[in-house]
Amino acid sequence: MTTVVIEAPDQLSEYAVATLLKPDSAIRVLPAAQRTRADVLVIVASSLTDVLKRRGEALRRPCVLILEEADGDPGADPAGVLLRSEATPELLAARIRQAARGAGRVRVASAGAGAGPALDERERTILRMLAEGLEVPEIATRMNYSEGNVKRILSLLMNRLGLSNRWQAVAYAFRADLI
Repeated sequence: MTTVVIEAPDQLSEYAVATLLKPDSAIRVLPAAQRTRADVLVIVASSLTDVLKRRGEALRRPCVLILEEADGDPGADPAGVLLRSEATPELLAARIRQAARGAGRVRVASAGAGAGPALDERERTILRMLAEGLEVPEIATRMNYSEGNVKRILSLLMNRLGLSNRWQAVAYAFRADLI
C-alpha cells in the first residue's frame, strides 16, 4: 500500500485528484495532517516555478507534481511531473508508484549534473534565499550586501555552473543536496 497526501490550492482540486486515485486500491489518500507519514506528496500547482517559490522543501521528498502549464524554464524530469490536462487515473497512479520507488524527486533537466564545483557558505545562503522565493533586494537586505553584489555573486555562480537563470541555479542546488 502506497500512501499519499494531496496538496492543492483549493478543495475542488484536491477532490478531483482524490477521485482520480479512487480506482487504485493500492494507493491510499491520507489527510493533510498526516503529511509526514505519507510515502508520496502529490502537489497541484500552476507551474513548476510556483512550486519552487512556495514549496521548495517539497522537492526534497518523493512527490508528483500536477501542473496547469509546463514551464519552458526550468524543465523537469517527467518522472515527477504531470500536466493537469494529461492526468489520467492510470498515469497518476503509475507516477505515484515511481515516486514511492524513489523516482519521483523532481529534478531539473537543464542544470549541470553531478556533484559539480563546491559552493561556499555565501553562495549556499543566497541559493537558499532564492529557493524561499526571495528577490535580490530582499536577499541583499538580509545579508547586508548591496543589490549589485548579490547580482554579481549570482552571475559568477551561474557562469561557473553553466546555468542560464536563477531558477536553474535553485534546481541545481536542490538536486545536488546543497540546500
